[in-house]
Amino acid sequence: MATHFWSREQEVLAWSALADARNIIRDINQYNEQLATNDSLVAIASGYTKKWHIIDREYRKFRAKYDGKDKINKLSRYTAASYRGFQNDLNDRFLNKLEAQGTCAIDGIDPQVTFWQKHILPLKKT
Repeated sequence: MATHFWSREQEVLAWSALADARNIIRDINQYNEQLATNDSLVAIASGYTKKWHIIDREYRKFRAKYDGKDKINKLSRYTAASYRGFQNDLNDRFLNKLEAQGTCAIDGIDPQVTFWQKHILPLKKT
């Protein structure tokens, strides 16, 4: 139904919501697949900065668009539970890896001060 003409035209709220929820859940499943093969600290940090932050944005858009819509209450609860699971897993994995490492440095990722000096300050000077 989510690929039907009327859902693409966003004429039917439930179909539009289903299409948006499908995208969020698809991305969460891809996240789970990627971390099943590599859940190093570098993989988590680079995965979030390259792709997984989009899940956060899409979920915020979903909530803004569909909160309070009674016709999709069950879908909203399912999507929220999926998102919370993703969020909790990501945070737990990252913090546990960071704690086990014993330092806040991540190989291959500049510290914030270095990043700021290298990438942000030059933009402000121009």
